[in-house]
Order: sequence, then C-alpha cells, then structure tokens
Amino acid sequence: MGKLSEKAARLVPDPERLRYAVCARTEVTNADAGVMAITAADVFAPEPGA
Repeated sequence: MGKLSEKAARLVPDPERLRYAVCARTEVTNADAGVMAITAADVFAPEPGA
C-alpha cells in the first residue's frame, strides 16, 4: 500500500472510495485512469458567455 493510501486509511472509514486529483500548470502525464487531472486552463478558463 502506498503512503497516500496508508494516510487515507487513518483518516476516512472507506479509503477505497476516495478519488485523487493531480494538478499541473499545462498538462498531466502518466496519471492512472482513476485520477482526476486538472490543469491551470481547467481552473482559469473563462466562463461560457462571459
């Protein structure tokens, strides 16, 4: 079990239900399929119609 999973097991009753996010400025590479990849463009994109 990885360090993050070990920490989660001490903090929440069901760590298997957690979803992890990885943030990066321009792109996220080599992330597992269950990981939510977020870039600066996702965070700071203009709102539609603005």
